[in-house]
Amino acid sequence: MAVNAMGDGDRTSPGRSGAMAFLTPSHAWVAMRMAIGWLFLWTFLDKLLGLGFPTEVGWIDGGSPTFGFMAVASHGLLDELYVKIGGNGLVDLLYMASIGGAGIALVLGIAVRIAALVGAAVHVVIWSTYLPPVDNPFIDEHIFQAIALIGIAIADAGSTWGFGAWWGRMPFVQRMPLLK
Repeated sequence: MAVNAMGDGDRTSPGRSGAMAFLTPSHAWVAMRMAIGWLFLWTFLDKLLGLGFPTEVGWIDGGSPTFGFMAVASHGLLDELYVKIGGNGLVDLLYMASIGGAGIALVLGIAVRIAALVGAAVHVVIWSTYLPPVDNPFIDEHIFQAIALIGIAIADAGSTWGFGAWWGRMPFVQRMPLLK
């Protein structure tokens, strides 16, 4: 049986037929990579431009990308911290660079490892603004997405339907595998 870069069996693997014969675990990781990448990229564009999903006043119009979810909507254990830093210019810049960079990298399939780590950190920070979470005392969708991002990094999901293979051949990326 042939094996691809993900270690998945090829399309002729025993027990796989019909539509499933064309799908491998790498395809699921790629779909997750692109979905979360688009989530970050859309959030970046909405916060930047104020597209109304849910941001009304964009960053370019003087709004703050972090004020709403940190200084206004946060509650719980870290509320005092987030009220203090929400709306801070440096915090806004770091947040926008993180979601914009992670979104672009994940959609393109380049620098997936670092994008996944940054994205997971962003999700954990957002999760921590609502401690305990509203619907469950421990976990919410941000933790699931952080876990999925770590899986995306481990699965090398940038090499399928992305520029990850090309990116991985760059000399500076070969010297620093975290950039893969």
